[in-house]
Amino acid sequence: MGATLANRAYHLDTVLSIFTTPLDRDGIDRASDPAFPGSFSALARAQREIGTSETLARSTLQRVCTEWSLPVLPPVPRV
Repeated sequence: MGATLANRAYHLDTVLSIFTTPLDRDGIDRASDPAFPGSFSALARAQREIGTSETLARSTLQRVCTEWSLPVLPPVPRV
């Protein structure tokens, strides 16, 4: 349960970080492309993975964060 809550918090923080940064037209176009690892689709996929596969959710979130030059997330805690 701890990993799920942590991933939810990281996801919300990532959404906040992305959408409070000024986005120009090129950034919006890039993030709208599902092939881009930091796409809005990848961000939505990470949200769906939370509660199902915490390791996969954290991995997806990390890829999104990397593409947006956001801080590295800590690994999923072992249970």
